[in-house]
Amino acid sequence: MTFGGGIDGEAARQPLLIEHHGNRLAFLGCNFTGPESDWATEVLPGSARCDLEWLSSEVNQLVEDGYLPIVSFQGFEVCEMTPHSTQREMAQQMAEAGAVIVSGSQAHCPQAYDLQGNTFIHYGLGNLWFDQMDWVTRQELLDRYVFYNGRHINTEIKTAILEDSAQPRPMTTEERQVILEMIFNASKW
Repeated sequence: MTFGGGIDGEAARQPLLIEHHGNRLAFLGCNFTGPESDWATEVLPGSARCDLEWLSSEVNQLVEDGYLPIVSFQGFEVCEMTPHSTQREMAQQMAEAGAVIVSGSQAHCPQAYDLQGNTFIHYGLGNLWFDQMDWVTRQELLDRYVFYNGRHINTEIKTAILEDSAQPRPMTTEERQVILEMIFNASKW
């Protein structure tokens, strides 16, 4: 099961639809920055190129069909906890279209959270596996979304840090406190 990429451009745009315990989830993803050689074409596999007009229409249709859309963006790779304006604009557009969750997958360090109406936004998770052992690029956030009765009711934030060239371990209580304070300050919460 995949989303945000595929054997060709059409397959890369297909949402991953999951129905579980009465919850209807639709996962969509796209790559905003490329490079162009990474994007799927009519005949080559790759990632779905971001087309925000198409994506907004798809999210809106999935909402009408009774799904909870979850959208993931691969944007410009950044290492700042505060999202840049393009990230905010893309997330806002998906929130207006009806996405329940918007998550960035491009950040080399964890980024801020936001709430827009009923949409939960996490601009960047940080590196899941990464071999550069700088303090900032070693931190990661893992969001666990909880759905009940067709609604997103909670997000559990797990924290981890990379060691020994890409091996994650849970953060200590002290490390967790530091990163969450930084993230919530960047979130303006």
